[in-house]
Amino acid sequence: MKLNNDTLSQLKGIRLPDYDRATTRAGIVHIGVGAFHRAHQAWYTEAVMNRFGGDWRIIGVSLKRPVMRDQLLPQDGLYSLVTRRDEQVECQIVGALANILVAPEDPSAVVTTLADPNIYIVTLTVTEKGYGLDAAGGTLDSEQSDIAYDLANPKTPRSALGFLASALAMRRQTNSGGLTLMSCDNLSHNGDKLRAALLQFIEHSDASLAEWVATHCTFPNTMVDRIVPAITDQHREEFAREFNFEDSAPVFTEPFSQWVIEHKFAGPVPAWVKVGAQLVDDVAPFEAAKLRTLNASHSLIAYLGCLFDCETVADAMQNSTIRQMVTALMAETEKTFTLPEPFSVSDYQADLLSRFDNRALKHRCNQIAMDGSQKIPQRIVPVIEWHLQREELPRQSCRVIAAWLAFLRSGQTINDPLVNEFLTLQAMPADQALDTLLNLRAIFPQVIASHKGVRECILHSLNSL
Repeated sequence: MKLNNDTLSQLKGIRLPDYDRATTRAGIVHIGVGAFHRAHQAWYTEAVMNRFGGDWRIIGVSLKRPVMRDQLLPQDGLYSLVTRRDEQVECQIVGALANILVAPEDPSAVVTTLADPNIYIVTLTVTEKGYGLDAAGGTLDSEQSDIAYDLANPKTPRSALGFLASALAMRRQTNSGGLTLMSCDNLSHNGDKLRAALLQFIEHSDASLAEWVATHCTFPNTMVDRIVPAITDQHREEFAREFNFEDSAPVFTEPFSQWVIEHKFAGPVPAWVKVGAQLVDDVAPFEAAKLRTLNASHSLIAYLGCLFDCETVADAMQNSTIRQMVTALMAETEKTFTLPEPFSVSDYQADLLSRFDNRALKHRCNQIAMDGSQKIPQRIVPVIEWHLQREELPRQSCRVIAAWLAFLRSGQTINDPLVNEFLTLQAMPADQALDTLLNLRAIFPQVIASHKGVRECILHSLNSL
């Protein structure tokens, strides 16, 4: 039996959508439909509609490939969300997705949808590299391939910025109002960076539109947290055996979920705060805690796990050496941020260790090891800079860089925008490879690259590994 509208009534013991999907309109567009979005923002929105109703269904946009559309639309946009913690398993059907558009197939349909006056919110999960920003993270990189193309060909955009710019021009022309534009990627100050990138993009061709966007749109910073492994064919087969129906796009996740949103909206929003999200005036402490604790630890676990032949995070955490390194890293990074009352850093760390131990998730180390050049500047570099400003040597953070370099030199598959630069490291002596890595300004600022103590500490850890 395949999941779709017609088979919903045959599913037993599984929570189903508790609202009329046929009459509930869309109010949100999400760019970058993937497993994380479906386990996080779509799940929160589903909870709102289940409890309070409202026209908040989501139209997804795939910027590159039709995979998600081809998997989800034959089953009427429905998918299963499976929550696992050890032997505890819960499954629900999520119906929040109303449609999925594939941008390369019909760019004008994407622009028209974004410009629809019934759309109030655009959320994005396009990864750290999807915002067209330079290495410093504050200036638009107009030479990035998709950005350069969109600036030259505004009527057939490819990038998220290009589509947003075209749609906002149409919204201004039709008096459809501004949008709440919400990045949900693991970037510090993600809303601020989206705002800077989009306004700089628009200013290339239309300064008056940039002024209109700055006045009528908002860009709340957010912090998102939920561990969501990538889905494989094996997962789908195991799902079918366990639940006795077929789902081409199930999502597996953990019970824990967190969404912290800056209270800055251009119009109506779902009652996310009534289903677990937090509205705050300042997201920065939560961003720092997550990036420097969860995400930094994940990077260390991923690189060491790949080097130690551990397939998953839980496997790696069974290794006492890796576990000790992770707890030492958390102790070092906790000095660099302060959570507001009543949040406890020690409780947060204990929860993370428990989440890392969740063997049911099967979160693969090689998935987390992807795109290190985009992640290290967000997760590790600020911690090293914080300690150097206080004339302290952050040995545990240096160990993460050493583990990353050891991974890059190990001959394993590298999935990264700088893969060509990284492949050259494999033939170099360790000290030369380290100097080459540190002198990549897209990753490390001069203050770190030129610090002898940092270099020696990384080299010592690298030799130990």
